[in-house]
Amino acid sequence: MKLIFHYYETDGYSYGEDYFIPFEYESKEKFAFDILEAIKDIKPKNIHLPPYLDLFGFRIYTCVLEKIEEDVFTLEEWFEKNKQKIIL
Repeated sequence: MKLIFHYYETDGYSYGEDYFIPFEYESKEKFAFDILEAIKDIKPKNIHLPPYLDLFGFRIYTCVLEKIEEDVFTLEEWFEKNKQKIIL
């Protein structure tokens, strides 16, 4: 299934960047389930950082991944949510 992961990276102060990462997976639900299973037992790797998972080339904190269902869209869902009307 063609999916899109929306990731918003920010330091909370000086920058914020939206990333839309296309990927294929068995299903949206299976991806969310597998991510939630993967983060269950993750412990902090550094005493100064909360626990995270390396995903799609980003260090994504588990607190973000706990709501993964809100950030993954099928290609059709993403298109309907983001399409623009052309007014000429």
